[in-house]
Amino acid sequence: MRISQVPIAKKYAIAYLNVYQNTLNHKDVEAIFTAFSFFKKNHNFMHILSVVTIEKGEMATIFENLIEYFCLPGSLYKLMVLLVKQKRVGYLPDVFQDIYALYKLRNNIIELEIKTADTIDLHAAQTFETFFSQQSGYKIESKIAVDKDLIAGVRLQSDFFLWEYSIASRLKTLEQKLVVEG
Repeated sequence: MRISQVPIAKKYAIAYLNVYQNTLNHKDVEAIFTAFSFFKKNHNFMHILSVVTIEKGEMATIFENLIEYFCLPGSLYKLMVLLVKQKRVGYLPDVFQDIYALYKLRNNIIELEIKTADTIDLHAAQTFETFFSQQSGYKIESKIAVDKDLIAGVRLQSDFFLWEYSIASRLKTLEQKLVVEG
């Protein structure tokens, strides 16, 4: 996951992580990502929070319910209240996105998508994770997908890296070579 393109959100995320990063665990960070995904899919929810005048007590209840529903760390409550006070609650999804991405970055974790032409077993996936970890120097969290367009082979892809060994990539290389050489 990439860092948002919203500088103010990144500043809030950095400030939050500077204070609370050592109290967060993997489960907390995944819960933050789940909440971020919800906010991105439900634009109207965030719009209502940022536009409609809601009393402080009601806003506190909304935040408490969000924390409970998404199993978010309680430390996010203070951040949410701060965003409301500064009339920046609309930035909450971007702040959550940046907390997630920066936490991963600070902990040297990279999300890797393993695409293969056919289904693979857990052992094969672990082999690819180990290979990519050795090549990149990152801890790997992977997702496996089937991509029939590869014909045969594998593609390992993250936000920053791409490694592919497949018949499809060899055919593309051959095609480019034929175009260049005529």
